[in-house]
Amino acid sequence: CCEIVPWYAAGEEVWLLFLPDWAASLSFSEDILLNGQMLEKGEKVEAGADKNYGNMSAFEVDCGGEPLHMEAVELSRLPALFIDTATGNLESLKQDKKNEEEIMLSAFDMTGEGETKASGRMHCRGNVTFEMAEKKSYTLEFAQSVDFYGMGAAGKWILLSNVFDSTSIRNYLTFYMAERMNLYGTPEAQWVDLFANGEYQGIYLLCEKVEIGEERLDIRDQDRISAEQNDLEAVKKSAFYVISDNGQEVVSKGFRLEKEPEDISGGYLLELEAMPERYAEGKSGFISDQGQRVVIESPKYASPSQVSYISGLYQKLEDTLYSGDETQKEAFLEYMDLDSITGKYLIEEFSKNVDASMSSCFLYKPEDAVSTKLYAGPVWDYDRAYGNMSNLGEGLDMRTPEDLYVRDGYYGTPFWLYFCLNPVFEENVRKVYKEEMLPLIEECVQEKIPLWEEQIRASVYADLRRWPDKEEEVRDFQGLSYEEKVDRLKEFMTVRAAWLKQEWGVDSDG
Repeated sequence: CCEIVPWYAAGEEVWLLFLPDWAASLSFSEDILLNGQMLEKGEKVEAGADKNYGNMSAFEVDCGGEPLHMEAVELSRLPALFIDTATGNLESLKQDKKNEEEIMLSAFDMTGEGETKASGRMHCRGNVTFEMAEKKSYTLEFAQSVDFYGMGAAGKWILLSNVFDSTSIRNYLTFYMAERMNLYGTPEAQWVDLFANGEYQGIYLLCEKVEIGEERLDIRDQDRISAEQNDLEAVKKSAFYVISDNGQEVVSKGFRLEKEPEDISGGYLLELEAMPERYAEGKSGFISDQGQRVVIESPKYASPSQVSYISGLYQKLEDTLYSGDETQKEAFLEYMDLDSITGKYLIEEFSKNVDASMSSCFLYKPEDAVSTKLYAGPVWDYDRAYGNMSNLGEGLDMRTPEDLYVRDGYYGTPFWLYFCLNPVFEENVRKVYKEEMLPLIEECVQEKIPLWEEQIRASVYADLRRWPDKEEEVRDFQGLSYEEKVDRLKEFMTVRAAWLKQEWGVDSDG
């Protein structure tokens, strides 16, 4: 049904043929001599009962009189994506995130059935992953909305390489926990084996993009309304900037719309950024009085009125948190939803997420008819969490299950610290941690993670053979088996759960 191209593992001096679990037979595109037997083009080799292709898991193929040593590598029972690029390779994509490739995609379920075909574009994504890793992450964009594996139809999808997480579990785990804690807009995700131009690329997490949409964060889409009312090409040329008094930074930016939506109270999708260069890349945004950089992800081309509205709401929230007025301890509840900010903090703190105060921290605001408040979420980017991060200096060990890393705001602005200093917020954190999160952690450690480990193990080992030189984020993990790395994850979660329970004075039995 799809072409699969062998990949040469130089370190092993063998050609590896990565095969989906559902592949019941092989057929070759040329006449070949296979283990001394001549096979004609298109002739099939049936898989044995043990899925080693007729006892030929390791074999030789004649190539002009020279034997090629080959090995069939079976993958997990996962869906598979086959992508063909216009150029026949991925090299241009790896040079610059702005480079795109036209693609044709075929998606198969875990049985090899239910093929979904789509055409679109593809480009690399991510920051640290793109700059440091050979195994890239990708954004897929389709002209027509596509539904993969029942996750809902949409035009944009993300392929996460999880290259820094050698368990490939941490992001999926976090999405599961966030969904169970009712954090709205949590991305759905599915592990897949990815092939590009027939060559195996490894195990990936196909997931929904954090964005406003009917099948995503389903709030009012001001971008869509603006696109219907304005010439977007003209809008892109009408950018405005407000510079700080010292002339050092852009404190407000957006675009002058000829006609903006009648109701500008929502929806908004915001991303809190600590790094100036990433804030600078955003089309629209603002900087709060306390120095918090905020990228307005949607509406991407925000008008002066829209920027003023949402920055004003955020500033009111910030002012109530930073005021230090004990008589106004509940004032922040007028501007922020308590349950969502509590759930988001618990996810960040429990996972000891390195990006919690730096990047990938989202807030959203529906239109006033739905709510006048800001909400925390959706969650995103947890491959370098749960102890999977090198030391950050200053005596801060990200590998240890102890410390209140997120509350203390080691990096970025102290967004979380001022919530944690509020007694109303602090009390709710203890309550939700005891009633919801502790049972959820136990479920994940005892039931879900072992299930997921078994589900993806073969593909993870195949991924390690495909990318033998990929860097381990945590040096302590080098040399460990996959099972041992998963055990380290479960151990971190267990010890951290107990430490936070003691730190917050939570009696789970009382």
